[in-house]
Amino acid sequence: MMKLAVASLSVLLFAQACVDNSANCASWTSNGFCSSTFYTTAYKTQYCPASCGLCSLVSTTASTTGCRNTNSNCASWVSNGFCTSTAYTAAQKAAYCPVSCGLCVSTTAASTATTKTSTTGSTATTKTSTSATTKTSTASSTSS
Repeated sequence: MMKLAVASLSVLLFAQACVDNSANCASWTSNGFCSSTFYTTAYKTQYCPASCGLCSLVSTTASTTGCRNTNSNCASWVSNGFCTSTAYTAAQKAAYCPVSCGLCVSTTAASTATTKTSTTGSTATTKTSTSATTKTSTASSTSS
C-alpha cells in the first residue's frame, strides 16, 4: 500500500511540476518570449515552462537539497490553481509549496535538446530546439 501511495505521489508531482508560473505567459509567448535570445532558457523555464515547451527540462527527481513543501495542503491547493494564481506572490508559492509548484531549481550548463509539441484542432506540431542551459527541479516531500 505504501509503494502505491509513493508512486501516486510521484505521478501527481510530475504532473504538477511543469506549469507556467506567470499569468503573463500567453501574452509573452505571442510576443516572442520563448524564441527570444534576450532571455535565458533558465529564465523561460522558471516563468513559462509549459508555454515555451520546456517541460522536458523540469524534473521531479527526489533529492536531499532541502526543497520541501512546508504545508500539508499543497496537493489540494495545486488542484485549485495555487501555483498559477496571480492572487499569490511567487514568494508565497515558494514558501509553502515549492515542490508541488515546480519551483525547486538548480541551473547547470549543458546542451539539451527540447521538443515542443502543440496541438491545434486535430493537427499536432512538433518543434525541436537546442539550449545551453538545463533546469533541474528537485522534489522531496514531508509527511505530517
